[in-house]
Amino acid sequence: MKLRNIFALYLVFTASFGFSQIRESEALPIFDPVPYFSISDSISGWSYSSDGQWIEWPNIIPPIGISRNEDFYKAKHNLFGIDNIKSLSAYHVKYGKDTLICLVKIFQNGEYKYPARKRGWDSYLDAYYCILYYKDLQKALNFFKDKNDDEVYVLRIKTLDSKLLKDIKEKDIVDNIIASSIVKPNYDRNLVLTLQNNKKAKTLLFHFSNLHEIFNDVEGVRQPFSRSGRSVYGSVNLFNYLYFAVEKDKFFDILKLKEALMKAEIDLQAEAPIEDNLDWDNTDSENVDEDEDDGTD
Repeated sequence: MKLRNIFALYLVFTASFGFSQIRESEALPIFDPVPYFSISDSISGWSYSSDGQWIEWPNIIPPIGISRNEDFYKAKHNLFGIDNIKSLSAYHVKYGKDTLICLVKIFQNGEYKYPARKRGWDSYLDAYYCILYYKDLQKALNFFKDKNDDEVYVLRIKTLDSKLLKDIKEKDIVDNIIASSIVKPNYDRNLVLTLQNNKKAKTLLFHFSNLHEIFNDVEGVRQPFSRSGRSVYGSVNLFNYLYFAVEKDKFFDILKLKEALMKAEIDLQAEAPIEDNLDWDNTDSENVDEDEDDGTD
């Protein structure tokens, strides 16, 4: 074989060996099957009507109209409001050495099959999820807690993935998230938490959406909401028109991930079967007595 051919084979072998050394799979997110945090029944929704009245509905931010117009509020397309929360949950997600959480909002939605004639109404559940670093959420909420005033704060937290799961059954949500989520460190969207203390009622006013870093693109809400042609989501002015309210302590349970993981570990150990590792002496006592007698004769 010519020297040139031998050298070419050496290069091919070296290149192949080199490529095989760097082919390592990326880490995959590992989701806990049950949420460590969840709120639902304690949420109320508020909006400021066209005639200057604050209106409250359980779990739903009412549409904005004239407060005395009952037909307006009873219309099928208004029953689920501007936005609503059936439940808000957080799941622990392990991603390599990082601790992430997956925030999941389940909300009611509906639409007409024939919108122009308002016929064929169909209602269903939607779910919106976003994945973020737990430490980033912790830092943002601790910043808000330290302020301890009644100002409106808009907190923007980098997300790693987000998506709307349309017309879905609750039991299928986690499986769908696992099947579709991809952790993207350079993702171009932010979770936007708008918060305000209501010290008199010991409640927290809140709203969350997901906004693009550059464009005026809103996700995670049932309906857009704008004034003068601009979206009000992500603005301190949002609470002049609408918000959700919940007991403050219940909302901040979302920061109790460490406690939840410790409890889960204790529960797991308690359920584990007890192993009998003692080395029992099964020697026949009668034989022992006979051996002792033989030694004294």
